[in-house]
Amino acid sequence: MRSLSRVTVSLQELQVMLEKREIKIVDGRERKAYDKGHIPQAISISIQETIQTENQDRLAELFASHGVSRNDTIVVYDDTFGAYAARIAWNLAYLGYGNASVLDATFSMYRDLGYDVSTDDSSLPPQEAKPEVKEDVLATIDYVENFVSEHKGHLLDVRERLNYLESHIPGATSVPWRTFSNTMKIFQDPERVEQILTGRGISKDDEIITYCGGAGTLSSLAFYGLLLAGYEKVRLYAKSFIEWKSLGRPVDSVKDANYWDLSAD
Repeated sequence: MRSLSRVTVSLQELQVMLEKREIKIVDGRERKAYDKGHIPQAISISIQETIQTENQDRLAELFASHGVSRNDTIVVYDDTFGAYAARIAWNLAYLGYGNASVLDATFSMYRDLGYDVSTDDSSLPPQEAKPEVKEDVLATIDYVENFVSEHKGHLLDVRERLNYLESHIPGATSVPWRTFSNTMKIFQDPERVEQILTGRGISKDDEIITYCGGAGTLSSLAFYGLLLAGYEKVRLYAKSFIEWKSLGRPVDSVKDANYWDLSAD
């Protein structure tokens, strides 16, 4: 089910790619942040643009209008601990852009390490939109309902633990997004992720769906963290808990939760 050639790119790898001019790099921040300074050669495609574009054909047209084609090697970055970059990269993967990866550093990390910053507009000529949709990375609400009712695998709620205790999709397991995050880089070490998930009874043979509270950003970070750790049967419930609740689907809660429930791994 895995549709990506690689999950993440380090800063050192990025420099080699930039020198060879063999990638297209996407800045997922707001345009005003991009204009103040960005990684050289980066083009601006904000998280807001991608999330607001629901239709898959229109989404493909959005990326194509910014000069991104399906055969490009693409690296996405943000300045929000990787959640926005992961969501944009997931959109690209869903459209069949199998060479889309997440930079394993935020823009602030990049800048603070003394790498070159540009204020040039790196806009590219439009490309033809040719999506090849990969349904095996997406979980719709109907898919999630069937998945849970038939106990097909593991549904991971990656919101903060307190949110999970208060209300969650029935059958979901709480694995907060910070499990997949690292303060010194974007992603947690794969060995640590595997250790935590093994402790929850989750194996690499299992199918996994991730969801969060709203736009699928935190769950996209978890999606990529899982792939990086070798879990290949992963889907994203992109519309997440906000859709589930708004459509009146049943929810569970943890009754009589105590302090220790908030800090559980």
